[in-house]
Amino acid sequence: MKAPGLPADQQFFADLFSGLVLNPQLLGRVWFASQPASLPVGSLCIDFPRLDIVLRGEYGNLLEAKQQRLVEGEMLFIPARAANLPVNNKPVMLLSLVFAPTWLGLSFYDSRTTSLLHPARQIQLPSLQRGEGEAMLTALTHLSRSPLEQNIIQPLVLSLLHLCRSVVNMPPGNSQPRGDFLYHSICNWFRIIMPSRSPARAWRSFLISRPIICQNCLLSMERCVLSSMCVGCEWRRRG
Repeated sequence: MKAPGLPADQQFFADLFSGLVLNPQLLGRVWFASQPASLPVGSLCIDFPRLDIVLRGEYGNLLEAKQQRLVEGEMLFIPARAANLPVNNKPVMLLSLVFAPTWLGLSFYDSRTTSLLHPARQIQLPSLQRGEGEAMLTALTHLSRSPLEQNIIQPLVLSLLHLCRSVVNMPPGNSQPRGDFLYHSICNWFRIIMPSRSPARAWRSFLISRPIICQNCLLSMERCVLSSMCVGCEWRRRG
């Protein structure tokens, strides 16, 4: 069903997710990428979890011998800081998801018209959850050590796709205000790249004064779903 008021690219991804979650029998095995000792040229490795879904054709991960031929419906989960080396010489239509703490990245690739280096469509949507998305991603990361437990893994991935669908179906006007989104993004960015620094030291590195941040924390605290992870919010708790 068409969600009202969605931009064209967002509606495109909304239709893709509807096709996936309403036809779960078409989804196949979930494979898991790993962390290689060294990264060959062309490997993809980022700090956020990813999920690649083969919509049509063949896809693969050259870093794993058993993952070099993934067919329609199969999926590749790439935990944070794991890597994959895509097979790019086969006809394929691919949906690729990136799960950041405050946004969801969506890319659609069609090798018939573009290479796997250049998505045919790509968007990023604000995505502040109440912890359910993070819990699912953490569970999948742990389950990567037990990849044969597909009776547990596949329903979990389907639940994650339902969650993504709800994000994609949200009209732009109902999303988080841009100021709040940027505030939470900066907090999570500090948490990721400066885990050993205190909040005060992190903010001083960017010449941001404590009173300004504390004021912003107080104004945003009620709306800060991820307050337990925001370095700015730690000042209020440390008081």
